[in-house]
Amino acid sequence: MLWRGQPVKVPALADLAQSHAYGRAWYVESGESIAEYASARNLDARYVCDVVAILSPRVSVTQNVKLARRYLETGTALGAMRQRLHALARYEASGIFTGPKVTAFAAALDGDPDAIVIDAWMYRLFNEPRRTAKAYRDVSALVAGVASELGWRAAETQAALWCGARALCGYTDSYSPLTIGA
Repeated sequence: MLWRGQPVKVPALADLAQSHAYGRAWYVESGESIAEYASARNLDARYVCDVVAILSPRVSVTQNVKLARRYLETGTALGAMRQRLHALARYEASGIFTGPKVTAFAAALDGDPDAIVIDAWMYRLFNEPRRTAKAYRDVSALVAGVASELGWRAAETQAALWCGARALCGYTDSYSPLTIGA
C-alpha cells in the first residue's frame, strides 16, 4: 500500500491499533450512552447522534458533549462555532447535513460498523496536512487496509487508531468515550 508515493507500514499501524484495542468499543459505548440519554428525554437516538456529529468539528469530546446537551435541552448551542450553528439550522429545516467527517461520525455513533471517521487526530496520525475530499478518501482507505489486516470492522479500527494517535501525542486520557449522561 502506498501513501503519498511511499510504502505504508500497515503492520506498524496494525500494531498501533492492537496496542490500543481498548478503543475498539468507543463507538459502541458512545452509542449506548446516546441511546440512554435519548430514551430518558423521549428523543430519537439518531437525532441525538446527528446533533452530536454536527457540533463535533474542531472541539474536544468533552466540549462536543456540552454543546450537544445544551442544544438538545435548551434549543441553543451557545459557544458553538457560527458554521456549526448554520449547519444545525439547515438540519432542523431539512433533516440534511453534509461533510464526510460529520456524516461518518453520525453513522458510527448510530452503530454503523463500517463508518470511518477522519478527524484532526487521524490526519495527524497519517501526517496528512491536506483537508480535502481526496485526502479524506486516502486516509479512509488506509484505515480500511488496517481493518482488513486485523480482521476488525472499520469503525472499531479507526477508533483504536484514534486512541493510539492521542496516546502518541502524550494524552493519557486517550480513551474517553462520549458520555452524554441520562
